[in-house]
Amino acid sequence: VASFLPELKELLDTVAGAPAASHGSAPGAGAMAGLVRELEEVGWDRVVSLDETFTDITLSVPDAARRPHALTIQVREGYPHAAPSCRAALPAPWAPVWRYGGCLSDMVAQFEQALARHQEVWDVLDDLDGHAQVLQPERPTRDAAMRRISLGNHCSMQLDIDPVHPRSVPQVRFMGADSVIVPLREALNSRLSLWDRSRTPRENLEEVLSLKFPAKKSKGESEEQEECAICYCFLLEGVAPEIVCDNKKCSKIFHPSCLYNWLRAVPTARLSFNTLFGTCTYCSEPIAVPHVSSLQ
Repeated sequence: VASFLPELKELLDTVAGAPAASHGSAPGAGAMAGLVRELEEVGWDRVVSLDETFTDITLSVPDAARRPHALTIQVREGYPHAAPSCRAALPAPWAPVWRYGGCLSDMVAQFEQALARHQEVWDVLDDLDGHAQVLQPERPTRDAAMRRISLGNHCSMQLDIDPVHPRSVPQVRFMGADSVIVPLREALNSRLSLWDRSRTPRENLEEVLSLKFPAKKSKGESEEQEECAICYCFLLEGVAPEIVCDNKKCSKIFHPSCLYNWLRAVPTARLSFNTLFGTCTYCSEPIAVPHVSSLQ
């Protein structure tokens, strides 16, 4: 890589000095020469990708914990007087300020400030990713503040972490058989006074719920991702199975939409208060699913 960077800079110097090509909104030769100098200032080691028209530049910027973050800058015609646009995966909106005649290092500095504001939420999410079985998202990005974690027994819990106050009580949604999740929901409501913001949400939830989350699987082991008993898929349009039959001898798990569509075709199923009631497709135990419109 070290030997490649000087060659890349030499190539860019050559391109910047060549007559301007017709690239529509691409910056002119003068702006391209200026971008070469700005990239030199930012550091060639931070350049992840750069297209030949100098319109899309992706930089890798580490945060205080040395986590790498991608910052994509789209340079427009008229740069540097025309403001570039920026894209990055952050858990909250970010709107950098471009001053007339600014430069790439200004954008990087503002991005570093934004990264500093989100250190705690990423620490909290990394703690969950490292100590629990995360079912969703399968490949978390840095803008995702939601985690669905396994509780065992075909049950799970969805946590929506507040990016501004990540150690506060998150939004919690339990999914699974009532025989398992109802006691957990009651424990959360009755023992919430034990919440201590000096601990991570994972540590607090384990204390409040009086349980230990199933540990993250070691490399080579598969996470608990049981398929829907109707469509035989784990993810269906990005949604994992979450309705579990209460019969402990059955415990089949279903996507809400799959179960709803199945029960809707059963003559004995009935709809009441936006909930469709029927029986499990495997054991005939009573089962219910929210009306499909309420799932949107």
